[in-house]
Order: sequence, then structure tokens, then C-alpha cells
Amino acid sequence: MIINYHKSSENYYSNEFINSLPEDVENQELNSKKATLLVVEDNKDIVQFLRDQFSVDYNFVYSYDGMSGFQKAISVLPQVIILDVMMPKMNGFELCEKLKKDERTCHIPIIFLTALAEKSEQMEGLEYGADDYITKPFDVDLLKIKVFNLIELRKKLKLIYQKKLSFESFGTTPESADEKLIQRIMKVVNKELANPAFGVEELSKAVGLSRTHLYRKILEITQQTPVEFIRNIRLAKAANLLEQNKFYISEVAFMTGFSEISYFRKIFKDFYGVTPSEYANGQK
Repeated sequence: MIINYHKSSENYYSNEFINSLPEDVENQELNSKKATLLVVEDNKDIVQFLRDQFSVDYNFVYSYDGMSGFQKAISVLPQVIILDVMMPKMNGFELCEKLKKDERTCHIPIIFLTALAEKSEQMEGLEYGADDYITKPFDVDLLKIKVFNLIELRKKLKLIYQKKLSFESFGTTPESADEKLIQRIMKVVNKELANPAFGVEELSKAVGLSRTHLYRKILEITQQTPVEFIRNIRLAKAANLLEQNKFYISEVAFMTGFSEISYFRKIFKDFYGVTPSEYANGQK
């Protein structure tokens, strides 16, 4: 279905239809089983149409200007953002650049929905960091495929990150903003590895992110909570030390921030499938 909208088409829908727009996100219950789509667009007709097309499969969140769109992105951390280019307060190019430079939102794929048909204008959007674009009038089925593909790509990247997030990969050169943030977090955790009192609160202060945003960011990139992330780094270091056969198991536990030996043995076996002593003897 190809939809042709123009900014001047204020009477395309009745007032009753336009007024049926969804409530603001603060009043919505987001379904944790659905991906969240944020649309930043000042044309109410388009917002309503996209809501009808996407709200069955996605949590649908919207904003009418770039400034409030940025705040919505920070508050809900959607899986995909669809941006108009020409908007009040902050245009789409400025918003895209702001989102891509912010550590809290730099991982979110962005699609430009634009009436700018010139190649140079489309390239400008990509240079600001957009992941894709679609021109007005647009084919909604094509837009759905683009949204779906970007979400699936992020899922694949998460699996790659999970494989790379071992203690041994700590020294690799980060390539993306996500990797730079994770490497910075890992440096902080590594520095405090032997400190059993070091937790999520201390980590959030050290990296300059609120506890909520740290939680969402680590979960988005690694599919682990910050608590799991810190614990797994400790366990990876413990495994590294056990392989060296230079330390008693109690020493390894204390060196990696575990104050109770029994707890260390339990979670090590849960994670690796063997006890610390079996791991040290080569049973992996």
C-alpha cells in the first residue's frame, strides 16, 4: 500500500479520527513482549496511520517535534525510531545526530521518513547517522520490512556481543559506540574486581549514567542485567586465574570479589557446568 501524505492535508481525516491518537507514553503500559517503535512526526495524519499499521505488533510511541522526541527516546529506549526531517523545535537531522552521539540512545536504529527526494538530501540523512530512509509517498509494507529487519539485525549483533564479552576479549579495539561504552564499563569493573561491595550503584556513578539508563543500556547490548554482567565478568576472570593453577580456590574467590567460598563454588558450577576445582584440573 502506497500512502501519499502532504503537510497541508489537515482535513484528510475527521477531527474525531485525529483525536483518537494514542495517549502520551507516560500514560501507556508498554508490553514487555513487544518491541517499541517511536515515531517523531508533526503530521497527525501520518502518526495516526502509522499507529494503525504498527500498534498490533509493536508498542507505538510518538512525538510531534524533535525536542520532545529526544526526551521520549531517552525515557522509553525504543528498538527503532522513525523520524520526519522537517519538524519544529529540532529538525530530523539535528535529532538524529543528537541521538547517535548520546550513549543512552546511540544503539537505536533510525529510519528517516522524508519528502526530500534528492539523492544529496538522502545522503545527508545517512551522514547524520541514520540507518535507512524511505521517501514520501511511502509504501507501508516496505517500511514494515525495514523496521523488522533493523530489529532482527540488532538481535544478531547482541549475540555477537555476548560471545565477545569474555575477560579475554577485554583488550580488543572497540569499533562502535556500543563497544566503546561496554569496554569502558568493563575497565571499571576490572579495576574493582576484588571489591565485594562494588555493585550496580557504584558502576553507574563511575560511568556517569543513571542506574536506570545503565540497566537499560547493558540489557539492550548484552541481554544481561548489570548484576549478571558484573558477576559474569568476575566469573570469567576467576576461570582465567584457575587455568593458571597458581592460586587456591579461596584465593581466586577473594581476588574476584566473592566473599563466600560456598556461594562462589555454586555460581561457578552453574555458569561453567563444573566446580572450580574440576575447571582447574582441565574439566571444561
